[in-house]
Amino acid sequence: MLEGYKAKSDAIIQRYAEIASQIATINMTLPTEPRPAELLSILDVIARTKGVNLTNVVFKEIKSVVKETIVASDQEGVTSTKAINLGSMKPSILQVNLSFVTSYENFKAFLIEIEKERRLMDSMVVSLAPMALNATAVKGRTLASNNIFNYTLTLNAYFQPVNQIKN
Repeated sequence: MLEGYKAKSDAIIQRYAEIASQIATINMTLPTEPRPAELLSILDVIARTKGVNLTNVVFKEIKSVVKETIVASDQEGVTSTKAINLGSMKPSILQVNLSFVTSYENFKAFLIEIEKERRLMDSMVVSLAPMALNATAVKGRTLASNNIFNYTLTLNAYFQPVNQIKN
């Protein structure tokens, strides 16, 4: 009988360990706070490995506040309306505005790596402008400017504050 309880206990402990691992993955994908320093570190590593020279990074927190009115009728035909704050169900956004200089090929590789990242992010707006025709120095490097562009990229990184989860 004790062996049966020990086996059940071991199975419960194993399942708990599996769930804890899944929760950690969810927290990396959709954290409970904005974590701009962590996001900056991730973007910096990706930029360095893909040959992207970041020149400016700006973070802006955007809270989700969406209200919706629901109209319902009961069995007697009595209609009622109720306003629901859907902002408590939608994740908040940490908007990241990046400015950088790189080639088009490096830009594509940069976007591909951002897409592979666990943190849930969407690319929202991209703009580019050609560099001047002469060689350009960026952060101590000289870049041939025939394929180098100035880029601006707006990303939305999502997070779900704990107070929103509980409401």
